[in-house]
Amino acid sequence: MKVDYLIFIFIIGWQLLINSSITAQNMSSLDLLKKDYPLLMEKFGDELKTQKANYLFAIDVSGTMNKYESIVVPAMSQFVESLTDGDNVNIIRFGTEAKVSLGGFSDITAETKTALKRYIQTLYKKDVDLYSNTDLNLLLEEINKQLQIQKNNLTFIFILTDFINDPAKGKVLLSDQLCDTHRSHLKARAIGHSMYMYALQLPVTGNNHLELFRKAIPEDLHFEEFSITSPTALKNWFDRKKAEISLDKFRAIVQRQKQDTQFSIDPKIDIDGNLQLDVKWKPNRLFETISLDEVQLLNANSDFSLDVSKQIPKTISEDKATIVVGKIRHTTRGFHPWKGQIKAIGSFPTAYDSELDKLEIGKGVVVANAETNNLLFTFWLPLWLSALLLLLLIIYFWLVFRAASRNVQHKWKINGRISVEYRGRTILEYPVEGEREIGIGREGNPITVTAHNCDWQLKIYQKTFSCLRVWKKPQHKVTMSSGSGFTTSKGEYLLGDITTISKGDFIQVDDFTIFWGE
Repeated sequence: MKVDYLIFIFIIGWQLLINSSITAQNMSSLDLLKKDYPLLMEKFGDELKTQKANYLFAIDVSGTMNKYESIVVPAMSQFVESLTDGDNVNIIRFGTEAKVSLGGFSDITAETKTALKRYIQTLYKKDVDLYSNTDLNLLLEEINKQLQIQKNNLTFIFILTDFINDPAKGKVLLSDQLCDTHRSHLKARAIGHSMYMYALQLPVTGNNHLELFRKAIPEDLHFEEFSITSPTALKNWFDRKKAEISLDKFRAIVQRQKQDTQFSIDPKIDIDGNLQLDVKWKPNRLFETISLDEVQLLNANSDFSLDVSKQIPKTISEDKATIVVGKIRHTTRGFHPWKGQIKAIGSFPTAYDSELDKLEIGKGVVVANAETNNLLFTFWLPLWLSALLLLLLIIYFWLVFRAASRNVQHKWKINGRISVEYRGRTILEYPVEGEREIGIGREGNPITVTAHNCDWQLKIYQKTFSCLRVWKKPQHKVTMSSGSGFTTSKGEYLLGDITTISKGDFIQVDDFTIFWGE
């Protein structure tokens, strides 16, 4: 009884030790991810709990591979034991034919895991349909078929074989053409999924068809090959892969966020060549901002160029924005038809660029093109201002012409009647017609005043201005060349002073009054 009790205690302790070891392993994987990818783990780490994977094993069980049963079976059993509930497993046994052993992908639970490990023990049980040959073409067909029914968006494919293609008589040989077909089918299966294919070659030999097989695998499946050179090599490889599963799942989670950003542009070009872009895109959880890095003109006409503003590159956090890009110019001034394309190149700046690089997840760039057809005006001034200045020049020169015509018109000369009064009595009247200058006074010409001891001399004359000064109308001036001074309606003036006079005004000199009227 005491011995049984000790055995019971030992079993319980051993089970606890195993469980704690597994927990420690899981914790260490998560801790390592948090250390290496702190920002991405903070953003997407919780999704690791729900990220499930498909595991597809393709085991060569032909007669030449039976000797590797003692290597493959224990390694697979241990690996399956590490899978988490909710993952899915499928096994293909192949040789002469290719058969799905489990009828499809099976969900991992405690019960199915036990049944799966039990089944693994029978993998190499002789099957006459599989034993005689190895047909890699049929294997590829079956892999493609099974990938069509995968349950999760993350799939690991393990192929254990010597990669010696030896199909049965009458079967189609694997060729470059067939590889191209398989490659196309597998590429279609990978759309929207993260897939990893591992070629585990045993034994290692140069006399095989691994190179041909590799041609059938698209880059989307992240094909890797490993040489199993010793009985422990496969176990060690599966042990390493168990530790990497969390990383692979996390990579798939992050990769899945790279959705189509639907980057597009709508150019707006005015007559002066000023270019704006209405940028639209669809943010996702991985890329929350986009940077408009470069804008180019796509046109065979090299006479056009784009002066890019200081706003480029421009980071955009909204799903749409209007960006001032710059100005399209032409080598010559004038109007020029522009027909071509605007090309915009964008990228995705993130705080976790280095972490994405470590995960080997490229951000890439996005490109958008838009057709344009515009008439552009190239000048050192915008069209509206150029047109305004031209209009003003036309108006000005018209006014200049009018001013030149006005200056010589008769009505702007000295016309009417000049009368001279002495102490309120008219002593002289003189008609004036079209004169530019008249003299009034003792020696006045044509108006001479000799009565009452006149000892003064006045001059009334027309003053015109340059026609370029369109706003300056002709004026009539009065000045005194001899005498002591004179008075007009505008004020008092001394000898030599000049003032303006208009028809209807008067000039007072001592007892004399001069009127200019009709």
